[in-house]
Amino acid sequence: MKEMSSKDENFNRTKFKPFIQLLLELSHNTKVLTEDEIKEHVDTIIVSGSDTSGGTITYCMLLIGSYPRVQNKIIEELQTVFGNDDRDVTKEDLSKLVYLDAVIKESIRLYPTVALTGRDIEEDLKLRNYTLSKGASVYLSIYALYHHPQWGPDVEEFKPERWLDPSLLPSWANSIGFGVGRRFCI
Repeated sequence: MKEMSSKDENFNRTKFKPFIQLLLELSHNTKVLTEDEIKEHVDTIIVSGSDTSGGTITYCMLLIGSYPRVQNKIIEELQTVFGNDDRDVTKEDLSKLVYLDAVIKESIRLYPTVALTGRDIEEDLKLRNYTLSKGASVYLSIYALYHHPQWGPDVEEFKPERWLDPSLLPSWANSIGFGVGRRFCI
């Protein structure tokens, strides 16, 4: 890492700094992070970014391939947005791909890449008749939330249309698969 930060003349010239550069600056300039901590952060980003994305994409493709009706609706939407243009996708284009977004969300609901998320209790917390003590660990089952009967009698069915009317969804439904609060997945 020392070689990387000292030898590469272009390392400090980029308009947007690579994540590793920001970590190295924190280590060298402020001593906020040790080299071992930097290595852990980089490992986390690499594993999280490839394993979770890969799992999500795999289930999306499996479901799209298993449901020709859904596949055809995606093709129609892509044709409407892009036509025969093979240009790069823009941020504006993404906001127009409403059905594809619903398909991805429904895939994540049925097959969340991370089934549980854990938190440590930082101070005593009272929830109804229970007190969670400081220092305890709690786990939230993303899988159980996404398969709860509140989703309706068709909870186990692949139904992307359920995401098209946000007023019918639980308030947390759009984000819980990626965590919530200050530890929301990047």
